Amino acid sequence: MKKILFAAVAALAITGCSQNEEIEKAAQTTEIGFNAIVKNTTRAAVTNMGNLGNFKVHSYITGTAFDGTTAELGTAYMNGVLFETIDNTTWTKATSDTKTYYWPSDASKSVQFFAYPSTLISDFSIPDTGTAGYPSFNYTVDKEADEPGDLVVAYESNKTATSEGVNAGKLTLNFKHILSRINFAYIPGNTNLTYTVTAVKIADIKGGTAKYTFSASNGAWDVTSGTSKEYTYTVTQSPNVVENKSYYMLGGEDASLMLFPQDVAKKVITVTYTSKDDDGVQVFSGDKTVTLPDNSKWEVGKNILYILTLPAGGTEMTVTPKVSEWNAAEDKEQTAQ
Repeated sequence: MKKILFAAVAALAITGCSQNEEIEKAAQTTEIGFNAIVKNTTRAAVTNMGNLGNFKVHSYITGTAFDGTTAELGTAYMNGVLFETIDNTTWTKATSDTKTYYWPSDASKSVQFFAYPSTLISDFSIPDTGTAGYPSFNYTVDKEADEPGDLVVAYESNKTATSEGVNAGKLTLNFKHILSRINFAYIPGNTNLTYTVTAVKIADIKGGTAKYTFSASNGAWDVTSGTSKEYTYTVTQSPNVVENKSYYMLGGEDASLMLFPQDVAKKVITVTYTSKDDDGVQVFSGDKTVTLPDNSKWEVGKNILYILTLPAGGTEMTVTPKVSEWNAAEDKEQTAQ
């Protein structure tokens, strides 16, 4: 995914050493600071460089090769430290935290950093004492289809004052999208007809509350406690074909569904539309459905564009899922009845 660099120099004057055995202040001159980057997005409710807002940081001092499999994180060094902004260009540590946090001077130590938007997560936790693993939290998607917002997190592993991505003590926090972004488009099955799409729905999708666990890569969602529901896409049919493509978008830039990554094998998309000829004679009016194939999955941070080929009348409908990183997509095709 493309990165957008924030001009976000979080002037972290950070101290207080709950792990003073790791932080030799007398010999240490490098304080921890932050810059931030966020993956590109195109939705009003999507987090980007202009609306990241305040974020919280948790950090843990570990050995130099923490991988979440054998060692535990231990006691937090920075425990939900709040960084605030008034302009989304500069972030500063909340004045209520009077500590200063330093990079470890011990060459056998590194720091694990976890960050997230301060208003969205309230139950960040690490595995029990004596248990290896990564932090986790719960997140809820339980609103109408056009309301769930984007969610980004950052994990920077095994960092020191001299690591790549650290400049003069300031670490770049790479925030990435961890939901799946869903959109729809259509191809007219008969170019001599006029199509009007009024509704697009996808049924039996896990919403409600799910658990996210960080990892060395993209992390993972556990949606087993979620609730199944039908999600309705906000249709705003474009009159113009997408440049260099054969399809028309069915939603504006604000329409994306932000949903939990999950297995969507055999899930059903329903499209309601009419088709008319040049004389205004109605050829078709009603619903068409498509069932997604057995290998269909929504993955963390992926952008899925379902391209629906709408028949003129009573024949079958086909769909091409275009899957990609947040701002791009790949194609797959299926058939619907």
